[in-house]
This record gives sequence, C-alpha cells and structure tokens, in this order.
Amino acid sequence: MESRRNLLAKNTGDAIIVIGSNPESYYNTDCTYLYRQNSNLYYYCTGLEQPNSTLIINVSNNNYETYLFIDKYELDKEIWYGKKYKLDEAKELFKITKVFENSILIIFLSELIKNTNKKVLYNCPDKLSDIYKFLFLYNYDDKLVNIIESLRSIKTPDEINIMKIAAKISSYAHTQLLKLVRPNMMEYEVDAYLMYEFMKHGSRRIAYNNIVASGINAVTLHYDTNNKMMFNNELLLVDAGCEFGYYASDITRTIPINGIFSSAQKQIYQLVLNTQKTCISMVKPGVSLMDLHKKSVEMITEGLINLEILVGMVEDNITNNTYKQFYMHGLGHWMGMDVHDCNTFSKKDNPLVAGNVFTVEPGIYIRNDACVPDKYKGIGIRIEDDVLVTDTGYEVLTTCPKEIHDIEHLMKH
Repeated sequence: MESRRNLLAKNTGDAIIVIGSNPESYYNTDCTYLYRQNSNLYYYCTGLEQPNSTLIINVSNNNYETYLFIDKYELDKEIWYGKKYKLDEAKELFKITKVFENSILIIFLSELIKNTNKKVLYNCPDKLSDIYKFLFLYNYDDKLVNIIESLRSIKTPDEINIMKIAAKISSYAHTQLLKLVRPNMMEYEVDAYLMYEFMKHGSRRIAYNNIVASGINAVTLHYDTNNKMMFNNELLLVDAGCEFGYYASDITRTIPINGIFSSAQKQIYQLVLNTQKTCISMVKPGVSLMDLHKKSVEMITEGLINLEILVGMVEDNITNNTYKQFYMHGLGHWMGMDVHDCNTFSKKDNPLVAGNVFTVEPGIYIRNDACVPDKYKGIGIRIEDDVLVTDTGYEVLTTCPKEIHDIEHLMKH
C-alpha cells in the first residue's frame, strides 16, 4: 500500500487526493448484493471492503499524510452484518496517519482545502454520497482516475501472481466444462457449473456476468440471459472468468455442443483461431493494441473474402467498414482489478510495456439475416485469452484448450 501511495504522490505533485468507496447496491428491500469495493480505493487501502469509506492523501513536497474516514463503530451492526473496523484497528491495518468517523468528513476536508492552494483531485463513484456532492459542487478535478489508471496499467510481480491464480482457476473450469456439455442441457446449467468450479477453487466472485450463449445467442456480444436449451449441431460460446483477490480473469471459448465441429463451423473457427494466435505472437514492448487490432481486421477480412462471405478487395472492405457487420469490436482490453481495467487509459494508443495485461479476443458473428451462404448463418465464434507483456515478448496466462482436435478429443462422451 505504502509503495503505491508513494508513487501516486510523485505523479500528482502537491495535491489533496480524495478516493471514495463504491455504494452498496440493493437486491430488494434491505437485502444488498455482495459488496465490491471501488478498485481504486482498494488499491491504496488493500483489504478495506467497508462501504461509506473515504481515503484522503495530503501531498506536500513528495511527502504525504493519509486520513481515513469510516462509519462509527457500533456493536449492534457488527452482530447483524459482520466485522466493522474500530478507528485504531483501521489505523494500524491500513497504515493511516489518522482515522476519523464520517461525521466530521466534510468539515475536515473543508478546513484542509481552505488552508492551502493545492489542487484537489478525486475519484468518488458514489454520486449520492456527501463527499461526492461536496467535491462536485466546488468543481474540483475528477480526473484523478487518469493518473491512477496510468499507474495501475503496469502490474507488479505480486499482482501478476494473483492474476495467474485467477487465470488458472478459470482455465481449469473451462477445461472441465468440455467433459460436461451435451445437447439438451440448459445454458444456466453451464453457468452454474462454472460458478461451482470458480468457488470450489478459491474464487469468491465472478469477474463479470457469465456469458453462456448457444446457437444464435452467440451473435449477441454481451448475451447473459443464459436460459436457452442447447441443441445438437449448435455451437456454445462461453465467456466467463473468475475474480481472485480482487483481480480478474477473462476467457472465451467456443465449442460444439455435440462434441464435433461441422465443416462450416470449422472454417470460421479456424479463421478466428489463426487470427488470435498471430496477434498474440506479435505482442512485445513497443507494439500497441491498435497495431494488433489492425492485424486482426486484415486477417479476418481476408478470411471472410476467401470463404465468400465478403466480396471485393481486402483494403476496400476495411476502408468501407464492411467487415464490421461480422467483426464489430476491438481485439482486446486491459485487465487487472477490473475486467475492463484502466478504461480511460486504455482508450489511448499507448505502446505496450512489460507488466501490461490485456485480452486478445477476435471474433466472427454471423446473424441469420446476413447475406451469406446458408451454412454460415447463425454462427458466432470468439476465442479469448489473457496475455502478459514481458520484457522480451509475452506470456499467455490462460491455458484451456482451443485447438479443434483438443476440444473434440476432450468432448468425447
């Protein structure tokens, strides 16, 4: 925590930094969803999972003091809802200069700001909280997230080790799934099995809602209804990853529900797989995600022309965006504490550096109303892995099978 705070202080200069907690989300009446802390607050206060928490870092000449504000300790609430930190406990555990109750938060911050000319930077996702309303009212700078994301985009060895555990758990679940899937199962059975394997091996949460999309559902990119029966001769696209220690994994595999790819399914699948493997092989420091994406567009466009799904020249189809009716998303996204990590930072075309982790996930999605040969209609295929940039190249963190012969071999029932 302290090394992270030191680095943040060096990158902000003299400033008052305010990082707030995520709000609780209610499932119904007084029942809440499992709480998940704001990644940025957790990053600088590892282990703090209480809502209504605010971290203030007062930076002066590369030195800083930290102040944490939490709810007043009440034994009755602890009896009903579990462990809550006392002020002295939080001070020791999170290495804080001073810890106060929330009742004086606004007064404290007002006095701190009044007595300085420092810039005020904040990241407070709970827009109904008093602290957000106060900071928003005075038009302080909410671009702190840009600085934090540039720092969080480079993973430390400890972070990488945690992400490897998340990837290992998810890879195992996807591999075991190959032995389970059969025609006439329901998509939600697959969903439940993945959740079981994730939790059985130490994950408390999914990194995002599992996508279990059979048949035509696979052409909907973020389909997560997961309530259709899976039929013979269809494909099943499964996009699912667990979270471990607040770090995400993200895997997509597309498999034949009856265990054997049809000829048309094989053609599309191999095109996607070849594209993914080529793009992964290009990963190294200095290359950008946009470089990789452009390569994926070229390969998929050329492949679709060869299959007579597109017509004309590769360059014309790319210039006219014709390919986007079948490949409409980017090649990948940054990963870390959030499955779409460092989202603001990721929109910049930065060259990759060692410690970056991102997905490589080309796909082809052919709707039933597309003007293509009938044998290709209704096919949706995506293949996704998590890739770490190393000093000299890359390491693929996710390891479940994706070659056609390996999938079919494991699916023999």
